[in-house]
Formats: sequence, C-alpha cells, structure tokens
Amino acid sequence: MVEDKDIASENTEENARNSIGENGMRDKAGKFLKGHKGLPGAGNPYWAQVHQYREEFRRGLKEGDITSVAKMVSQKAKDGEPWAVRELFDRSMGKPQQTIDMTVSGPTIDEIVADYNSAAIDEGGGAEE
Repeated sequence: MVEDKDIASENTEENARNSIGENGMRDKAGKFLKGHKGLPGAGNPYWAQVHQYREEFRRGLKEGDITSVAKMVSQKAKDGEPWAVRELFDRSMGKPQQTIDMTVSGPTIDEIVADYNSAAIDEGGGAEE
C-alpha cells in the first residue's frame, strides 16, 4: 500500500508540474496559454471509451460497406422516405443554416434610456451621459 501512495503522490506532483508552466501549455496561474486549448477529450470523461467504440466500428467495416449504405439511403430518398431525403441532403450539401429572427416590437434602446433619464431627472437624479 505504501508504494501505491508514493506512486500516486509522484503522479500528482508530476501533473502539477506539467499543468503549470513547465510544459509550455499553461501560465503560472494555471490558465492555458494562447493557442493551447487543452488535451483532446479533457472535457468528456468518456472520451477514451467513445474513441474505442469508433475504432471498433471502423474495424468492423468492410470495403464497400459505406458505398452500399449510401446507395440504400439514396434509393430510400428516391422512394420518398422523408428521413432519407433529409439525411441525403444534410450529408451531401450540409445542413441548412439556422437563423434567428431578431425582430423586436416595442421601444428602442434609445427610447428606453431617454425615458429612464427623464424619469430620473424628474426625481432629482439622472444618468450621466
């Protein structure tokens, strides 16, 4: 058990050294330096498992599998299956750009500020401009 503690403390010290400045990725405060975003998958605790699943999936594919699936989806789209049409277009041309309607009805910011300032002046205060 003592050996385990020593190894753990060595790893902790090494991690601390690597995470702060000595490896060139972080500053003395521990923040990432410009251009360094961290380790791949550092935000996802299941990254290694997901990576393993993807590799197993790729190894399971045979030559021509992707082509045959693409042909099947294409045929389903031709047959009128909405999911296949959407998938075919999304994968071949990219998903449509999502837009947000920013139309607002009501007073503008300038009108709100003017109303606030006039109300504040009436009360003896007011915002500095």
